[in-house]
Amino acid sequence: MDKIEKLTPEQEKQVKIWHDKYFNIGTCTDASNREIAEKTVVSMLKEAGYYTNQKILWCRSWFASNLAINFLQNEALQDKIKAEFGIDHSADIIDDEQFFVNLKDKVWERYSDNLNDLGTEYASTWFEGQIDAYWICLYRYCQDVLGIEYDKQKAYHLQLHDDLAKASGRVYFFENLIVMCERPSTIKFEDKKLHCENGMAVKFRDGWGNYFLNGVKVPEWLVMTDREKLNIKNVMAIDSADVRAQGIKKLGPLIVDQGRKIEELIDPMGGKYELFDLAGVYNVEYAPHLFMRCVSTGQPFMFGVPPECKNIEEALLFYNKGRSRDNVIFSA
Repeated sequence: MDKIEKLTPEQEKQVKIWHDKYFNIGTCTDASNREIAEKTVVSMLKEAGYYTNQKILWCRSWFASNLAINFLQNEALQDKIKAEFGIDHSADIIDDEQFFVNLKDKVWERYSDNLNDLGTEYASTWFEGQIDAYWICLYRYCQDVLGIEYDKQKAYHLQLHDDLAKASGRVYFFENLIVMCERPSTIKFEDKKLHCENGMAVKFRDGWGNYFLNGVKVPEWLVMTDREKLNIKNVMAIDSADVRAQGIKKLGPLIVDQGRKIEELIDPMGGKYELFDLAGVYNVEYAPHLFMRCVSTGQPFMFGVPPECKNIEEALLFYNKGRSRDNVIFSA
C-alpha cells in the first residue's frame, strides 16, 4: 500500500465522526454487558494460551477491584479486616459480589484518608476496557476508513480490545481469577474535560468515585467546600501545581478581597501579572504572592515569594531564578 500523504475531504470528515463515536464509548455509563465482556476476556486468554477456566469476579468500582485483589491475595489483610470489622469470608467468596460491596463501604468509611494504613497495594492492569477507546479509535479509523490492512492475528487482537471497550470497564488477569470492573454510573464533563463543581465527576455503582475540576483530579474538599469557606492557606499548601491552580481559580475574587493588590503588569505577550500582599491571611507583616495567568491555556497560578520582593519585577526575578524579565518568555 502506498504511503498516505494527505487525507481526502471525506476521510477528514470521518475523523470527527470516529472521534465522537469512541468518545461516547469511553464515557458510556450503561451497565456493563457482562455476557459479551466475559466471552471476550476468555477469548483473550485462549489466544494468549493462558486460559485455565479461571473464575470471574465482578466489582462495582476501581476501589472495590483493588480491595478485592488485595484481600484475596493477602492472608494478613484478611486477618486484619476480620479483627477490625468482624468480617469473615466463606470459601465461595469469589461468587459473592455483594461481599466486596459491603467490604468496600466499611473500609472506605475508616480508611478513606489513608489507605496505606490498611496495608493495600495498588493493582495495575494493561486492560482498561472502555478507557482504551482513545487508542482503539486511532487503529480502527486507519483500518476502516483509510483501508490499512493489519496482520490477521493483530487485527483479531484489535477486535478483542474493541469488543471489551464496548462492553465493560477494567479487567485484571490472574492465574486462577479474572477481576472485572463495572463501568461508572455517572461521568460529568465540560468541554470534554472531566468536571463537576458540586460532586463527583466520576461516580461508580457502589458510590465510590473521583472529583475533577477542568480535567484535573482534585481532593473532595476542594470541590465540596463553598468558595466563601475556602482557606487560602490550605489551597496554597497543595503540592501539585495543577491542583493548586484549580483552587486558585475557584478562589477567584476572594484573593482580591482577602489581600491587597500591590502592582499589576501586562506583559508584551499578553500575560497578566499581579502582586498581592496576603499578610492578613497569614497573620504576618508582609506576605507577597505573585499571581499570573498562562497565556496559552488561561490557567491561573499563584505562589509566595520572599518578603524582599516589593514589586512584580523582583518577584519575577525570584521566580525565574535571577533571569531578567527581558530574557524570559513568560508562560507561567
